[in-house]
Amino acid sequence: MGVYPRTTWFGARRGAPSCIPAPASTTSCLPDLRGKLEVVYCNAPPQTTSPTYQHEGEELGYVIRGRLRVTVGGDVFVLERGDAISYPSHRPHFWQTLAETEMIWIATPPSW
Repeated sequence: MGVYPRTTWFGARRGAPSCIPAPASTTSCLPDLRGKLEVVYCNAPPQTTSPTYQHEGEELGYVIRGRLRVTVGGDVFVLERGDAISYPSHRPHFWQTLAETEMIWIATPPSW
């Protein structure tokens, strides 16, 4: 399991930097985070694992290309090109790429 301790973030952020693992590259699609949504594009190599998150709100993920395992609470979902997932983000959650993966992640309220 490849967990990368460094972070890579492109785009405006308020507060602390993101915890998206490097060498994944991320781009904030809505750099003004004063609204209620945060939209992030991410391109990550195989075996990239996000930290475990748990916060108020909701999230939606969409796989543009590749394969992604998403764990929410005790439930595990494997997503492929064209698949999407939505869940309440108060449940512990994280993802791991199973192949080179491009994805869009939307969170409300902004939390990354």
